[in-house]
Amino acid sequence: MSLDLTEEVRLQPLEYRTDHPRVLLLANRHSGRCGARWRQGKVSPLERIRTFLAGWNVQCEVHQSASPEEATLAARQAALEGYDAVVATGGDGTLRTVAQGLVGTRTPLGLLPMGTENVLARSVGIPLDLEGACRHLVRSPVRQMDVGCVAGQHFLCFAGIGFDAQVVEEVDPQAKEALGSMAYVAAALGAAWKHRDLVPRARLTVDGRTFEHEFWLILVGNIPLYGGQLRLTPRACPRDGLLDVCVFERADALGTLRQWMGAAVGAHAELPEVAYYLGREILIETDAPVAVQLDGDPAPPTPARIQVVPHGVDVRF
Repeated sequence: MSLDLTEEVRLQPLEYRTDHPRVLLLANRHSGRCGARWRQGKVSPLERIRTFLAGWNVQCEVHQSASPEEATLAARQAALEGYDAVVATGGDGTLRTVAQGLVGTRTPLGLLPMGTENVLARSVGIPLDLEGACRHLVRSPVRQMDVGCVAGQHFLCFAGIGFDAQVVEEVDPQAKEALGSMAYVAAALGAAWKHRDLVPRARLTVDGRTFEHEFWLILVGNIPLYGGQLRLTPRACPRDGLLDVCVFERADALGTLRQWMGAAVGAHAELPEVAYYLGREILIETDAPVAVQLDGDPAPPTPARIQVVPHGVDVRF
């Protein structure tokens, strides 16, 4: 099933509760693109955003959070105060922490992508330039989107268990700021060498059905796109009330090559070295604790119980 959030809506009239909607921009204070270094005589991206949105009669307030917890609390408070939207200004990690505060409310979540990968923005067709993203924000109607949940922590894109979570743990934040996507490449090479002999065994229970696999990566996806052009859960749809589970099993060199080549075009789900499931509740138990990540942020290791929250958050994209 293909992602269906990108249908043409740019020419539809705006639907806000007032003629001068009030939105809260939430940004990471420590981000290089939104942080304090822009205060030194330069026009910050946040000020440019405020100027763009003012052109559409949007009243814009800015909150720069010092921690994920602060971003979540600020988003929840904005929902309680009746803001017309809360807009994550940053990458997928910032988006996840803002969404965490809006799940279960009817305050729409917006996104102005300024991160390293911008996976969700690329998935739903949000322009990566600021003016285009602002235009998309104000002209998009409110829709509903499923979210995943692990031990009270929510994710919009995916939960990764195994290799990619190890990569997240290996990435140096300063290298990420300086090198962007290449920081993940360097971390992946390091993680591949460091964990080359680890092949964990998982017991998966998907809606009551149990499967066992030796694996190097399990991805639980809410959207098809993973990073770059990889579509690791190619059948995922964020409005079907389901999560897609893709298990990359232990394989020989040829099998691993087939996995990567298939993933590059989204055709790996039919390979014998890959298992693919859909479900509402997934329990992943491993013979030893294995790293977990949620939308690029480290999470507690396995065991992990992952559930879908159907239509858990309203979005403006």
